[in-house]
Amino acid sequence: MARILIIEDDPLVVSVVVEALSDFNHVVEAARTGHDGRDMLLHDHYDLAIIDWDLPGVKGIDILAEYRKNGGRIPALFLTGLQDIHKKVTALDTGADDYLCKPFSYDELTARVAALLRRPPKEQARMLHVGELKVDFNLRAVTISGAAIALTAREFSLLELLASNPGQVFSSEYVVEKICPEPALDADHVVRQLVMVLRKKLTGYGHLIETVRGTGYRFARSENIN
Repeated sequence: MARILIIEDDPLVVSVVVEALSDFNHVVEAARTGHDGRDMLLHDHYDLAIIDWDLPGVKGIDILAEYRKNGGRIPALFLTGLQDIHKKVTALDTGADDYLCKPFSYDELTARVAALLRRPPKEQARMLHVGELKVDFNLRAVTISGAAIALTAREFSLLELLASNPGQVFSSEYVVEKICPEPALDADHVVRQLVMVLRKKLTGYGHLIETVRGTGYRFARSENIN
């Protein structure tokens, strides 16, 4: 099961996509305008995005470009017209993983989605350097000015999740699901406490973990992640 976002203003296309993918137990959320789609894609977490080129407000290609610029890594399937060769090339150059021509069949849609979801995740950042802060994700080691910083497994997992996806906002519920082995009755409290402790341990760099009020947490974008 995957959580999928479709950004499409045509209600018929949305209906077809939701019906087809729901048969495979995928959860599909829809945005009908470019502005709504951009906000949902940037501020929540999905396993796959299906994006139409022509959208009211913000073009699909601009949404994808902003998402990739902010470190977004999930697969993106672009919807284009049958003859729009230039748009297909531009979409792929901008960071789309595949494209689907309208009109399309149920079988083609589900096959393309399944293929994208089977792909291994794009390689995550393995080293982080920000000033004197260094994080080695392979060794699970953190140092500041050469001094080792002791983090618990949960604290490091939280840091890794946020720092490997700079600019991406993660809800408390998603964080708990990913880093906590046991369910939490109050995800907001659990993550808030983790963030508080992690910020304190990252002396001088705790501000890199930003709170997005009412939404979740993110790691400030940095050009020094490689």
